[in-house]
Amino acid sequence: YNWEPHPVVLSHTLNNTIQCRLTGQYAAGLLKDAAVCTSFYDGGYSHCHALTQSYMDNGGNIAYNFVSQYKVQEFNSTPLHDFLKANTHVQALLSLFNGDLAHCFLQQLQQQDIAKDLQVFASPMLLDETLPAVYGELRLPFRISGYVPWTSSIDNNANRLLKTQFLHS
Repeated sequence: YNWEPHPVVLSHTLNNTIQCRLTGQYAAGLLKDAAVCTSFYDGGYSHCHALTQSYMDNGGNIAYNFVSQYKVQEFNSTPLHDFLKANTHVQALLSLFNGDLAHCFLQQLQQQDIAKDLQVFASPMLLDETLPAVYGELRLPFRISGYVPWTSSIDNNANRLLKTQFLHS
């Protein structure tokens, strides 16, 4: 497979796409039925395909697709909550949101009675460690997991050295 970059497109990294693929594989090993949760914006990127395709390739079944609006003011996850209440066998959410929508999604989900048995398998953007500091505290009654390319909170020598070099370069 020979990939050549387009002459007018800047490609930063495929790292988040790879993390989504790994998260999909991980989720399929734990739960076989899932709802995909994303926005019109986030769902258009390769991350969504990487997460869902690897989930299905490893035996997972997509039972429902929830696609939200892109503006927080219009965000309403009631259709997802109604689906989960009516389909209690679906306990996995393959979730791709970023920024204020990520926080809004988690905030609305944490307020539901259904949330305590869920497992949210998240894109790296949804696992952004700065979300609570920027948008407000979250008290999630459910498990959230996924792969990320890097996080600043890992307390080991290699990470401390990387942060020191990065901040002083």
